Amino acid sequence: MAKMNSKHQKTPKELLQRLESPHGRAYVPIICVPGLDENCGKTDCRMYHSKQPWSWQYRKDPKHWGNLSIRQIKTIETAYRDVTLEEVEISSSGVLGNGTFKVSFTKMKMYNTDGTKTHDIRRLSTKSSVESKTDRATTFIWFLNYEESEEWEIIDDYSLVEGKYLPSQNTFITFQHNNSTFQLSLFKMEAKNQDTGEKVRVRRRPEGMNRKRNRTPQHKEQQVARKKNNPMFNQISSLDTNTYKGLLQLTDLPSEEELQVKMRLLSTFPQARDVKVLKVQNQELFRSFNTKMTELQKRTQQKPWVHRLFHCPIPDQVDTICRENFSPNLQMTNITQTCGKGTYFFIRAGIADRYCCGNEEGVRVLMMADVFLGDVTKGDWSLAGPPKKPFKGVVYSPCVADLMRNRKGDKNMDIVRNDIQNDAPQEDDDEGCILLQETSVKVTGQNSGEVFDTVVDDIKCPETFVKYSKRDFYPRYIITYSKK
Repeated sequence: MAKMNSKHQKTPKELLQRLESPHGRAYVPIICVPGLDENCGKTDCRMYHSKQPWSWQYRKDPKHWGNLSIRQIKTIETAYRDVTLEEVEISSSGVLGNGTFKVSFTKMKMYNTDGTKTHDIRRLSTKSSVESKTDRATTFIWFLNYEESEEWEIIDDYSLVEGKYLPSQNTFITFQHNNSTFQLSLFKMEAKNQDTGEKVRVRRRPEGMNRKRNRTPQHKEQQVARKKNNPMFNQISSLDTNTYKGLLQLTDLPSEEELQVKMRLLSTFPQARDVKVLKVQNQELFRSFNTKMTELQKRTQQKPWVHRLFHCPIPDQVDTICRENFSPNLQMTNITQTCGKGTYFFIRAGIADRYCCGNEEGVRVLMMADVFLGDVTKGDWSLAGPPKKPFKGVVYSPCVADLMRNRKGDKNMDIVRNDIQNDAPQEDDDEGCILLQETSVKVTGQNSGEVFDTVVDDIKCPETFVKYSKRDFYPRYIITYSKK
């Protein structure tokens, strides 16, 4: 290979290669597609050969890249596909030495905990789906993140952004999102709203891919059969993808997020099997929910307590819920409305399952939502809305230590969050339910005019929660399963 001219002025794309790269200093640092099936007939193939359409390497010296172990590669790749993560820790041995390394996705570097060793890293993949039409091409999704939120939104026309990104001479990219025009700097991976001047972070991540190397006709027939038997696949196909592009995202790659959802379902309903998870991506609904939480935090000077609860929707109305949010007329009609005429949520999947019905193949649908509880009172069947707070007395609010798990043997009961961007569990209570504590009512006149945020079935240890304001919840996941 000819030496690179030391005076060569690197293009923006070459400078960006150290941050995200299916390219790099090798003959052709792209994964060979025929090589995935061990069918490459070239004896001197200049592409990288791998058993998977992606891999990770570290820079051994200025001229050479070294391979990481399979375990390390899978750990890094799983974390990398979670757009919210900036780094991940991997254990090391062998050529890297013993110890722990941190992998930074923003700097594309790997360094040990004491900072004595640092290596550049890079990701290898098959060609982008914009360049190649093979079924093994890598589809890259582009995300943006507003400053006030850690929720990463899928850019409306991410394929157009990808097409503009690939030419190495591009320094800036212009794209449309939510009816606004953004200009993206490839150096900073930061975009500016041309209408408001607001700046957002941008990231590029690979879409989940099937890691099966040999897909037989029988395998494809089984896959089609599973889709026909799953009502959610029919609902996905019925969505208006031009209007709601990116509304739903199928998490087909094992990840910590998907595992948490499955554990939550199984811990409260162990009879479930063949569990599949879809993640709702509705920017408008989330923006409304996030704005409400931000307003509450500014008004109360406290972070709002948001809980993950189950909901039993009418199966053929799930797509409507994803577009418009939950409402009483979109939930199962056999729910006994003992707490009021609102939208019902449940701590336990087992309780929600009582009101579900499966299709001919026995597939059932539940949804998991982020729900703000706020001030809580006992419900009543006659309530058409939340009751007013009393002039004097106390109201009930979630305790600080109220992780909903370990209730009489149930494990991983729930993920409780005091911030919609923070999934870290708090201290768990011995009883494991949502505990409600008394707080004094603050009023300034004869009547505060304020209403309760939530009504429940049991004021001390509730199982059922009823909500009336659409801004108080957000549909987070769709779960399909069958019963043993």
